[in-house]
Amino acid sequence: MKKTFLTLFLFLLLVLSLSACTYFHQGKISQDKLPWVHSGQVLMEEDFSKPSTNWEEVNNVYELKRYSDEGYFMSINPADGRSVSSTGKVFSDAKFSVQAQKVTGPINTNYGLVCRYVDKQNFYAFVVSTDGYAGIYRVKDGKTSMLSGDKFIYSDVIAQNDGVNTIFAECNGDMLSLGVNGSDLLTVKDEQFTIGELGLFLETSEEGSASAVFNDFIVVKP
Repeated sequence: MKKTFLTLFLFLLLVLSLSACTYFHQGKISQDKLPWVHSGQVLMEEDFSKPSTNWEEVNNVYELKRYSDEGYFMSINPADGRSVSSTGKVFSDAKFSVQAQKVTGPINTNYGLVCRYVDKQNFYAFVVSTDGYAGIYRVKDGKTSMLSGDKFIYSDVIAQNDGVNTIFAECNGDMLSLGVNGSDLLTVKDEQFTIGELGLFLETSEEGSASAVFNDFIVVKP
């Protein structure tokens, strides 16, 4: 009986400790803060071959999100549209990457990764444009603020048009970093969001109508 009580007490103490450190979001515990997780450990791998992994599947006049033979497919119709598909799992700090390729749309289509996704109105975005530009921005209460300067930066390491790009991002404390195809491009600091989901991002230009496919999503504890 004493042993059972002690185990329960330690468990409750752990839960309260984690909660006090804001390791919970919407009733979910941050995957990178679990006591047995160590730095460098792979926390999630996704090849999008099995719909049972529960990424969003949506089909309406605004957007399409679904599993396909080529990977996870996202499409948006309206001009200046934006779509996020999240993992459903919560992380505070994470290093993560994905392989992405534009399928249709104008050359200035944007795609990439998001971290600390709270909802559609609040998250960080790590964005690559298919005409060779990159940027990091914050969406808070639906308002977009560029964090990596006044405008996107150009880099010749970014494969343009329908080329394949491997995008790397890191959210670690107040540090946010973006890299493409093995090259570090941007690092900024921001303290607005501390916890949330990870996910994929697609954004159209003023021309509208764009789609992209994503593969090999990997998450590692920093």
